[in-house]
Amino acid sequence: MENLKYVLEMENISKEFPGVKALDDVQLKLKPGTVHALMGENGAGKSTLMKCLFGIYEKNSGKILLDGVEVNFKFKKALKDPLATPKGFVFIISQVVTTIDKFVIETMGIRNRNFGGYVMFLAFYVFLAFTIGLTGLPSAITYFGVPLSIALVTFILIHATAIKENHWGYFKRFIDPLPVFLPINLVTMWAPLLSMSLRMFGNAMSGFCIMSIVYFALENISNAIFGSCFMGNYWANALGETVAGAAGPAGIFLPPLITPVLHLYFDLFSGFVQTFVFILLTMIFVLQEQNEEPDQVIERVSQSA
Repeated sequence: MENLKYVLEMENISKEFPGVKALDDVQLKLKPGTVHALMGENGAGKSTLMKCLFGIYEKNSGKILLDGVEVNFKFKKALKDPLATPKGFVFIISQVVTTIDKFVIETMGIRNRNFGGYVMFLAFYVFLAFTIGLTGLPSAITYFGVPLSIALVTFILIHATAIKENHWGYFKRFIDPLPVFLPINLVTMWAPLLSMSLRMFGNAMSGFCIMSIVYFALENISNAIFGSCFMGNYWANALGETVAGAAGPAGIFLPPLITPVLHLYFDLFSGFVQTFVFILLTMIFVLQEQNEEPDQVIERVSQSA
């Protein structure tokens, strides 16, 4: 070990603050393949030394060698202190990530802590697919292929988890309780896929149909009330053709007054509920295929005692 080259060297590092000398000719040498812990009582200068290394603080004297080459790291002003509490948009994102990770651990257990990334992506995609209706575009969920594809990913996760947990015992479910039940078990295997996809598709389609009917009715009512204000109530459509009736300029007055409330329900509230239900069902279905952990058994027994 003594003949190994140092991968990192900090020589004669000094750092002073007004009235305080935090570091005084500090030496630190690290060899490759070794693990170190920097320890000391409060005020010893541990954090200051590391901040000098990372370029958060500018050292007053000394040098830093990386593989024998002198280096000086510098942080941009926006990244002056990566340990500081994030603010603004970064703070919101960090809170969302923390909340989802905590929710996953509380629901699925510590062994599934890495499942949070998938849940986060799934929640973002499904909610965005619902709320896109606020822009006037049809929700992607109204195309059955979209919710079916999302549910298919969950379906694959369910059975991949079952195979990982049970190995060859996975196939026993298809002949339980007797081999004669094989056709029925094969049909019921697809139940989660169909129920999850049809739930989202049906909810999105019902909202889309109701909103279309409301828009059509309001445009005609608006045309009947304000049509006399426009001579002939004519308008040129996107193709340059002259149109009349509800498609004319008189039909635009009432819809903006009433439909925003419906959009709040069908796009935002309903989208949030459907997103939450979908990710919760995804976690429950996957968790059902996992063998129960000892800590889960202890918790279940303590709750029943």
